[in-house]
Amino acid sequence: MESYTAIQTRALRYFVALHAAYMQKRGMSLGGDDASPHGAPFDLRCPSFELHLENFYLLAVHKAADEVVADAERDLHEVMAEEKLSLLPSVRSFITRERFDVAVHTDKQQVVPGMWLTSALSLHAMLELDETSPPKFRRTLVCCTKREPAPLLESDGTIDLMVDDEHTIDFALIVKRLRERKAVCPYMIVYCDSGISLSGAVCIAYIMATHFLPLDAAMAVVRAARRLVEPSDVLLSSLQVYASKLKLDVDSVDLFGPL
Repeated sequence: MESYTAIQTRALRYFVALHAAYMQKRGMSLGGDDASPHGAPFDLRCPSFELHLENFYLLAVHKAADEVVADAERDLHEVMAEEKLSLLPSVRSFITRERFDVAVHTDKQQVVPGMWLTSALSLHAMLELDETSPPKFRRTLVCCTKREPAPLLESDGTIDLMVDDEHTIDFALIVKRLRERKAVCPYMIVYCDSGISLSGAVCIAYIMATHFLPLDAAMAVVRAARRLVEPSDVLLSSLQVYASKLKLDVDSVDLFGPL
């Protein structure tokens, strides 16, 4: 499996950030109801931006020369300015914060906009802090476990991803559950009750399906946030099976399908 350089990984992260922000903006525009003039939702799209982001996606995935990617990024900025697309503010914290050094137990990093990856130790420290300083936004706690997880704060939404056998893990079902929950609560914290291999694999699968990245590119994005992520051989094999089921053709993928 080929690796991505730091600069190439930043390009992938930049694509993920803009793709996530744009799709979220489209989702917010679907606000039609029976009382509206047309009585139906509308999809606010920007064809010129989509064309430039598709081009940037191809350059990033195919590891184009750094100067070519930089030119494409400048073009994206110009299009966003011309179209008055305010996408960067909502994902700026993701774009500007990345880690390539070794993660520590207290780390909590954003692997994609709205999704954080952390450890059980860090999570429990965060929950203790919440008792004196309540969180400013709702979040979903996603526990990736092979045993029955302990109950957390009742005020938090929780998802328990029970995995009996890594050989037969159903990534499609897991991604579906995460998407459904993220549509209701956009902030999600993913962790393992032990280690980080399983939670890292879940994040990789989510990125592959949501942002149309090949397996090696999705792994690069996750590792940019948390360097220690290393799916076990069994999980890596399961991810490869899931990737084959997605049937992703990066040269003909529709990045902006119906919501």
